[in-house]
Amino acid sequence: VSFERFVRAATEINEGKKTPDDFDDELPTGRVTEGITAILEAGRISLDNEGREVNLLYENKGDRSKITGLKLK
Repeated sequence: VSFERFVRAATEINEGKKTPDDFDDELPTGRVTEGITAILEAGRISLDNEGREVNLLYENKGDRSKITGLKLK
């Protein structure tokens, strides 16, 4: 993915031609990277707390697509 592609995508969004959701399959948007960031953060919290378990909290227990927080056990 090139910087130019990001600029073109931002232009299309600013012009109202597309929304950020239109780029989820093509660019590393916030929605795409959110889960990965939460997992990395949970790992950091665990390491900072002598390897204690960290639970990912979800908006809906049946749907794990939306992480809402982290909880140290």
